[in-house]
Amino acid sequence: MKIYYFTNLDKLKDKYWENRYIEIHKFLIKNGVNLVSNLEKKLSRGENEARKSISYDQIEAVIIEGTKISPDAIYVIATALAYKKPVLYLMEKGNAIPEQLEYIRKDPNLGENFFLKFYSKNEKDKSSYKSIIPDFLNLLESGSLIKEKVNVKFTLRISPKIERYLTWKSMAEKKAKAEYLRQKLEEIMSNDPEYKNFLRKARSNF
Repeated sequence: MKIYYFTNLDKLKDKYWENRYIEIHKFLIKNGVNLVSNLEKKLSRGENEARKSISYDQIEAVIIEGTKISPDAIYVIATALAYKKPVLYLMEKGNAIPEQLEYIRKDPNLGENFFLKFYSKNEKDKSSYKSIIPDFLNLLESGSLIKEKVNVKFTLRISPKIERYLTWKSMAEKKAKAEYLRQKLEEIMSNDPEYKNFLRKARSNF
């Protein structure tokens, strides 16, 4: 899973926020996230590289530490949502919601994939970012927010009889065998009431 982690680069001079941004960055990597980050680019390659645009086609979601909102954050949110990429916007508890975000939250289309979450700065609390981020990652992995790319390969061993049937059926459907099987599995998945219930719970619990 590839995620874009965005921070307010203007606050890096403040040691408190520099440490917080780096802590979250390390936490995401520790949780197995394939990360792209303006923070990482800033620390390793400088200001100009950090402010360059990323390819939203190549990421699954965006996570923003936005307690101290930056003008660039609004552009990142708007672009991500335009590409239908879920956005987790993190704010430390005790801070007011920026005016710019209220419109996004209330918009029935934009708000669907925009998640504003307040977290406790005490990492041991249940409401810390260390609890919120894994819940968001689980929601992404449930498949209820994003349309996944067909890029996972696995080996399936079948009998000659099944192979003959599959060849005959796929020819009748005028599809490749892999495409035919994938379509059938998607039909089973979309009509599975237990799986639908699992997805509903994953979303409502976040």
